[in-house]
Amino acid sequence: MTKKKLTKLTVAITSLTLVTLGTTTSAQATSLTGLIEFVTDESGNTGIYAWDTGADNHWDLWVTNDAQDVEFINDPTTRNIDFELTEGTNTFTIYGDGRSFFANQSHYGLNLFFNEQTANPGISVFGALGKSTDYDPGFSANSGSTRRLDGSFVPGSGTLSFMDGLTTVTLTDYIYQAPNVQNKDLVNKYSIGSNGHLDMVGQFTLNVETINLDSTSVPEPVSVLGLLTVGAFGAGATLKGNKKQQA
Repeated sequence: MTKKKLTKLTVAITSLTLVTLGTTTSAQATSLTGLIEFVTDESGNTGIYAWDTGADNHWDLWVTNDAQDVEFINDPTTRNIDFELTEGTNTFTIYGDGRSFFANQSHYGLNLFFNEQTANPGISVFGALGKSTDYDPGFSANSGSTRRLDGSFVPGSGTLSFMDGLTTVTLTDYIYQAPNVQNKDLVNKYSIGSNGHLDMVGQFTLNVETINLDSTSVPEPVSVLGLLTVGAFGAGATLKGNKKQQA
């Protein structure tokens, strides 16, 4: 009789340990792995001109998360990005080689890709072109005809938030500005470096929130005993059920 009770208690303790371990598992970080910026109409549908990270179909889009020092996070040989987002606010500045006629386009859009996804954007946004430093045109989620990372057409995600397991990434700010606004000449069509043409400069902000499943409270001894008792009976019932099925 004592042996059977000890066996049930051992099973219950093991079950409780597994549950505890499960609640302390941390979510893997979400990574920003692709961007494509493009001209749109007033409804968010894509136009001809585009800049991207990594792909070879358009001019390059260069990205920094430290606008003061302008240290680009792109791989200089492939132009790819693979940036692990941190909890809280993540702000990025983007640079694309500019021309004066880009200032005549009314709206621009941006598709964001996460965790090496290249076909379907996780977040799609568009807004009117910024034409001065004190002008904030606002932005909206884009569900129009947009672009995949390779430049082919795909419906926009229609949302400013991306769900990745326990993590939610939300775009809270976006702007793309005409070449004469920031007066920067840091990049050219396919590489870093000035070329005598002012850059298109934009910025977007992502807020990252992750649900924390870590256990922060220790149950009272009586509660633990109650859990063990329930676990013992539960384990016994499960084993009996299995025996009946086998019979």
